Amino acid sequence: MDGCHPAGGSQHQKLVVIDDALAFCGGIDLSRWRWDTPDHKPGDPRRTDPDGKPYPPFHDTMLAVDGDAANALGELARTRWKNSGSSLEPLTAQSVTQPSWPESLKPLCNDQPVGIVRTFPRFNGCEAIREVENLYLESVAAARHSIYMENQYFTSSALADALEKRLGEADGPDVLMVLPHHTGGWLEQATMDVLRAALLERLQKADRYNRLRVYYPYQPGLGADCISVHAKLMIVDDRLLRVGSSNTSNRSMGLDSECDLAIEAECDTTRSAIAHLRGQLLAEHLDVEPEQIASAMAQDDGLIKTVASFEHEGRSLRPLPIERDAAGESLIPDEKLIDPDEPISANYFVNRFVPRSQQPTGKRRVTLFLGLVIALLGAAAAWRWTPLADWLNPRHFAAALQVFEHPLLRAAAVTGVFVGASLLMVPLTVLVIATALIVGAWQGFALALVGALISATIAFTLGHTLSRDVLAQLTGSRVERLSKRISKRGVPAVVILRLVPVAPFTVINLIAGASHLSPTQFMVGSALGLTPGILAVTLFSGSLYQAITNPGAASLGVLAVIVALLIGGVLGLRRLLRSSR
Repeated sequence: MDGCHPAGGSQHQKLVVIDDALAFCGGIDLSRWRWDTPDHKPGDPRRTDPDGKPYPPFHDTMLAVDGDAANALGELARTRWKNSGSSLEPLTAQSVTQPSWPESLKPLCNDQPVGIVRTFPRFNGCEAIREVENLYLESVAAARHSIYMENQYFTSSALADALEKRLGEADGPDVLMVLPHHTGGWLEQATMDVLRAALLERLQKADRYNRLRVYYPYQPGLGADCISVHAKLMIVDDRLLRVGSSNTSNRSMGLDSECDLAIEAECDTTRSAIAHLRGQLLAEHLDVEPEQIASAMAQDDGLIKTVASFEHEGRSLRPLPIERDAAGESLIPDEKLIDPDEPISANYFVNRFVPRSQQPTGKRRVTLFLGLVIALLGAAAAWRWTPLADWLNPRHFAAALQVFEHPLLRAAAVTGVFVGASLLMVPLTVLVIATALIVGAWQGFALALVGALISATIAFTLGHTLSRDVLAQLTGSRVERLSKRISKRGVPAVVILRLVPVAPFTVINLIAGASHLSPTQFMVGSALGLTPGILAVTLFSGSLYQAITNPGAASLGVLAVIVALLIGGVLGLRRLLRSSR
């Protein structure tokens, strides 16, 4: 398990290297819900997860390479292994004499140089590598005729800026994007899809010469589901093919570890191969033969006219509805918090949210406020990934409470420990579970809710006190606008932050205190947002503990009822959030 990455970052590469002789790189995770065929048939009985449950169609791409490219990917994998901190030496491949290329896989081209394109964030003294972003921007700038993209997300502000510039040119390229109709979960839909809509609307306004098309692959018979586009592919003219792990999102440019492969055509044979692959992909989406795509492209109609000529009612590419959700945008934090493009630090907050002309210097409260936020984030990481986690044992607390004979004193002690621990960044869910196991489900719910609200009030007040000088210098900045936006939504915004937390509990409370929220709005929203989660966790953990320690019809029955209620509540919440889009 590789945890050597910045907080909030991800090891997002998808590599399989066999004997340093054959390697696969692309978008497919070694996970469930990934298998499919190019037909993406509704109800394909083979498309089931390990539990036998069906899942929607899944569209993705990988590039297989051998020779020097496979060997280089093996070196990259071994370097990653060493950097992960493992005490074991990575295996070194022995010489392979037998051909490794799968007989069932027809090569796209032979004897072709392959570029390895990486993102590595700044971490542990190593400088950032942003080859992924650089190649995206250079490819867009170099495009002559067409840019074809398939991707899971589209939230990269740098890439949007580059495309906006090309769309404003009279002789710029056609730009065709294939994106999912909507992303997989309600959390992504409420964040990444909202950010995507804002960028796409900006590109539409910049499209003065009608050269932008944004599609989603439509498949009849899917109902409310859609084909999940997970591919990370880009084809520029017939000259550049790029397949890998990087999304067109901010975090893939500088926060997550990424690996793409790129082929730049050096001869007519490779150019034809790249054009053929694009034709295969379009034929798949449009339910036609690749030869039909090739024939239409040969008429010199261009990429957009070719796709438009195959419009029909069945499986096809359909225009992606781009509808700005003003209410959703007002509830989510700034894009650079949802989708950061570099590791988050004190400098990150200052550089991203404070105009350089207004960045404070020498202000004691400003430094203290930002330092406190960073210290709290560090404490949260310590409670999760260090031996401090062993201290969070309910038996330790239960034994210590025996010194309090009166129930009210025990309740006060539990609440006090809860408040102090949460302010020290012990994860809230862990504290809620421990409270339920120590004093029981119902009393645990009451004490956990009271303790959480007291802790929230203290951190809110501290943030409000420390931030007066901060907000005084952030007038007109994005923090100021975000603060006003949250305060305008008031209680609903706080409820959403509690249901969908974007930072540790105390950090949210501290930053909320620095906003324009009134204490009343904050407390009412916190109470409404915290109650469902704390109730669910305490009832489930308490009933599960009883079922394990005192198995019987009664305890198992209570557990079954609670599980059913939790499932019903989750489904109801998902339906509510989906209907509010």
